[in-house]
Amino acid sequence: MPSHLSGAPRELAVEIMRCPVLAACVADGGEALPCHEVAAGPGGPHRVRWIPEPWVGHLTEAPLLFVSSNPAGGDPITDPEDLSVDSRDDALLDWADGAFDQGQLPGVADGAHLVDRQGKRGEWVHYWGWVKTCAKEILPQPVVPGQGYALSEVVHCGSRSEKGVWAALEPCTSRYLERVLAASPAQVVVAVGAIARFAFQTYLHLEAPDHLLGPVELAGKKRLLVVVPHPNSFGGNVPISRHLEPEQMERLRQAVAK
Repeated sequence: MPSHLSGAPRELAVEIMRCPVLAACVADGGEALPCHEVAAGPGGPHRVRWIPEPWVGHLTEAPLLFVSSNPAGGDPITDPEDLSVDSRDDALLDWADGAFDQGQLPGVADGAHLVDRQGKRGEWVHYWGWVKTCAKEILPQPVVPGQGYALSEVVHCGSRSEKGVWAALEPCTSRYLERVLAASPAQVVVAVGAIARFAFQTYLHLEAPDHLLGPVELAGKKRLLVVVPHPNSFGGNVPISRHLEPEQMERLRQAVAK
């Protein structure tokens, strides 16, 4: 389905996908740049199948936003000609902003399964499944992935096991994090994992304690900030309600219902 992004959010998404730092990082001599390792990523310096990912889901609409470290860097199920550095901006925007939309190919089915352009469903993606479970605790029912919630990261290039993320954190976060948050109307922002927490603390100058903060000002908007472990970390593979008190969960529900 065509992306409805326009204006400044569209420009931001395209800027991230066409990040001006990327070419230098994968060119000769790019090893000296902090983003090199995460930019080169799986597949070597040409990285035909991968582009930086701005966000997944309708960022400019969703009342709930999850922000983690960086996209996963496993092998994509899409063909190289489907989504690559040579793809049109519109095709890349359809994937990112409209990934969860029904009929979007390649896309995401049921909030947690990658689907290729032939409609073949891939394996369940653990992180996306965890996000959907958490969203169901907060949002009014029925929860529609991509509309009720969106996902982004503090570093936009993907890698396996967060390889290279700490080195890329400062340049990527200082360039994009506050602008992504400014484009989102989300009343509740969930910082997922130690790297995202560090980014919010260091680059947005927040204390970001366990587990609920706010309302605080994030990119010019008053919001609730939830800080939780990554589901892949020890003790993190549980819903948000396991980290918060019942009255705190009710605050989240009331915030997204406004």
